[in-house]
Amino acid sequence: MSSPASHDEESKGYTPHMRGVALGILVMGISLAAVIVLWVTIGYQGPDFSTQVMERQQVGLHEQYGLPPPPELSPEMLEVPPSLRSVAQGGGVAQTGETGGGNQTTAAGGGNQTTAAGGGNQTTAAGGGNQTTAAGGGNQTGETAAGGAGGGGATAGGSTINILEGSSIQGSPDYDPEELTVSAGAEVTVVNQDTVLHSATSGTGPQDPESAQQFDTSLINAGESATLSLAQVTPGQYDYYCMVHPYMTGKIVVQ
Repeated sequence: MSSPASHDEESKGYTPHMRGVALGILVMGISLAAVIVLWVTIGYQGPDFSTQVMERQQVGLHEQYGLPPPPELSPEMLEVPPSLRSVAQGGGVAQTGETGGGNQTTAAGGGNQTTAAGGGNQTTAAGGGNQTTAAGGGNQTGETAAGGAGGGGATAGGSTINILEGSSIQGSPDYDPEELTVSAGAEVTVVNQDTVLHSATSGTGPQDPESAQQFDTSLINAGESATLSLAQVTPGQYDYYCMVHPYMTGKIVVQ
């Protein structure tokens, strides 16, 4: 039979152990509560988080460069990818006509156009992008003055440079084509297919003393376009870049 003294010694031995267990439970409880609080306040962003960030960036850039506020989009339009919004709103980025006969005429400013007709008279006149006319018979006339393809021979009419979606991410494809060859006096349409502001400004970068001296689109809103007039630009090779993202660069060769 144990004595009272030995019983006290055993109780004293268990007390520090129980205190350690209780302290561990308390720490775990506090940690769990902190995790729950953090998740409730900032942990769940929701599916609209990226859209909200993009909208705030657009507003900030418009304010920084003194541009009018960006247009408000409906919830349905926000679900449409930026490169397809002009199509969803009735724009003419991609046009396709397939008809059986009669007289057909397609006139478009840019994008990809395809006309396939079975007969009759067909006329296609397009300003830019890729155009294809395939007809079965009758009189056919195709007038195309377009860029859209990198390098190659000079174009006498209008040409197009596309600022690709996602080009604001450094290292991603940006200007398409990277090098465009045009004739002296030509006009170049610059289409911003990205979701943020961009420009096509002559020069090698913001530090270039000749920056914007030859040509400059100024800032182009997402989904919009601007025209570069090369009427005053002498033949030669000209670098250009984006004022907002200077790592985006391209080249125009005037012949």
